[in-house]
Amino acid sequence: MIKNKRAQVMLLDVLFAIVLITLLLFLLFKVSETKIYSINSSKEINELESVGGLAFNKLTDNSFVNCKVLDSQNNILIKNSFYPDSKISKENLGLGPEYNCYFEIVGFQLANNSCNNSDYSLSNNYYAISFQTITYDSNEVPKSIYINNILDVDDTLQKRNAKLVVWK
Repeated sequence: MIKNKRAQVMLLDVLFAIVLITLLLFLLFKVSETKIYSINSSKEINELESVGGLAFNKLTDNSFVNCKVLDSQNNILIKNSFYPDSKISKENLGLGPEYNCYFEIVGFQLANNSCNNSDYSLSNNYYAISFQTITYDSNEVPKSIYINNILDVDDTLQKRNAKLVVWK
């Protein structure tokens, strides 16, 4: 009888050790999985910030999108300005086919805006920036209107709020 009790105690010790090792392995896998997810998520966020920042720069400094000041000798690009026929597209923003974009100017209608997919809220990660912009009725702004707007004599060039969102 004494030998059986020792064997039972030893068997319980072995079973307890196996359960403890299994729990420790499970915990190790969970910690590793969390760390890998965190690393992948931060990579995706960094990539979106980089691509979104480049798209914003191309949006605000692009001859296909922005207005120009008419001068007798030159056409000078007005950065961060838009007109109704501004060609807003993924290609003009430098976005690849795996990216989506959304762009809007509050109170201003863009006729050639192909970045009108507003499903970004369904994505876990996205790059969004809100900024002020200038709008005008055509892509060619007379020099007098531009100068008067800078001097606050005229408000023909209207300041409006805009939003750009990029996601994968």
